[in-house]
Amino acid sequence: MPDDRRPDDTPGPAPAERAVNNRAEDLQGLRTGTDSVFGLHHLAHTHDAETAADSLGGVDIAATKEATT
Repeated sequence: MPDDRRPDDTPGPAPAERAVNNRAEDLQGLRTGTDSVFGLHHLAHTHDAETAADSLGGVDIAATKEATT
């Protein structure tokens, strides 16, 4: 029988370590900070939608592709 488990599915200390790390990050405010920044990100989209031609500040797929190539 093939073993098609991902490394994340392995039993042992790894899941416990992830649980502890996630809890530590929560206590340090990672989730609160991320939620706050995500809200500001959407506020910026709303601002762009009201003050510019679109909600992406003039950035489109073609410009993104050109900038990354």
